[in-house]
Amino acid sequence: MSTSISNKITLLFTVSLTLTASVILFIFTLEVYNTNKTLFSQRGDVAVQELLYKTERLLALGLLPNEFFGYDILCQKLVEQTEGITYVALVDASGQVIYESTPPVSQPLKSSLTDNIMDQDDQYLIKKPLPPLVHNLHYIIAEIDEPLLESKLTHFLLKMLTYATIIISIAVILMIHFLRNNLGKPISSLINHIRNIELDSQQGTQWDLLKRKDELSTVAISFNAMMNRLSNSRKSLAESHLKLQNLTNELEDRVESRTRSLNKVNKRLYTLARTDQLTGFYNRLKLEELLSKRFAQAKQSGHHFSILMADLDRFKYINDNFGHAAGDHALKTIGERILNSLRQRDSAYRIGGDEFTFIIEDYASQDSLVRVAEKIKYAVEKPIYYNGHCLSLGVSIGIAFLTKEIDCNAEGLLSFADKAMYEAKTQGLDYVISTHKI
Repeated sequence: MSTSISNKITLLFTVSLTLTASVILFIFTLEVYNTNKTLFSQRGDVAVQELLYKTERLLALGLLPNEFFGYDILCQKLVEQTEGITYVALVDASGQVIYESTPPVSQPLKSSLTDNIMDQDDQYLIKKPLPPLVHNLHYIIAEIDEPLLESKLTHFLLKMLTYATIIISIAVILMIHFLRNNLGKPISSLINHIRNIELDSQQGTQWDLLKRKDELSTVAISFNAMMNRLSNSRKSLAESHLKLQNLTNELEDRVESRTRSLNKVNKRLYTLARTDQLTGFYNRLKLEELLSKRFAQAKQSGHHFSILMADLDRFKYINDNFGHAAGDHALKTIGERILNSLRQRDSAYRIGGDEFTFIIEDYASQDSLVRVAEKIKYAVEKPIYYNGHCLSLGVSIGIAFLTKEIDCNAEGLLSFADKAMYEAKTQGLDYVISTHKI
């Protein structure tokens, strides 16, 4: 999306003003920060200097530091009454503390008192020497609360930056308003005037442009002449375009409607061609399409994969004695029961009159396959009633599953399940697990 010239100029002036104000504000903020930091430190320095005078008066009375009674209370009082001082102590030249206030628990000292005090140079540590004594020099040291100092300065700067941001924002808004009135509106008026060529309308034409004494007026006059010459041809072109558009829309709607109908029919035909309408199972065609693909995926990923082959017992007897309608009813009922008992990721296929194949994947163990076979057996052997008759069926199931020791393709595993099924039918068993290996 392109940006108009007026917006570009407005943006340029706005960015320039903002950058200039930001540089000035940064310099001013830095200067104020340093000034306030110095004042904060000087306030603590004055408090320590007052303690120094009191200590000198005690020394002038002839008292030694170890004879100062209650001096630690005086140090603690200085900490409590002076904002910014967290610790004060009277130490000798070797760094040995003679009297001290209670050190803050949450903020350890930044300077070790055992180091040579004269060699320390820390902006948050105030050191005041006392007059020389008999054998040693003594010092008063105080530590400034650095977090408090930073917090107060930050609060002050944030308040100042807030006011400065408001002032800069007002200045930017005023400049944008000025540029829009003196540059943006005339250009927008010219643009609207030019758009009338496309809109075929004189509404909204800014005729005040013709009164201006600049290039915008010349451009507006030229486009007025062009509009008069193109008015008639534009109308006829618009009518032709409208008719063509209507015809195109009608044709597109018809094509889209036919395409949707064709897609629905194709999907329906695809489903019908691969689904057994009686049981709701997939048919042999669907099995041939999916078996090799799912077998290869299972073998590559290493997850469990098994095939169950099932053949109904006494199904021919039902067809012969009760009719094919009774057999169809039995197959439909068994199909509904099995579909309700299988997991969603398992799939069932009817590959013959009373022969079924099941693909079971991602099962926990061999016992899980046995439970699946038991569900199929229960669905088949549960009584089925038809026209007052109780139809009794049985089932023989062969189970073959993919293991690391078996090196075969999908058709080979299907053959193992088929052989196991016939072995179960021959021996009169409910199910047989294949033990064939290649």
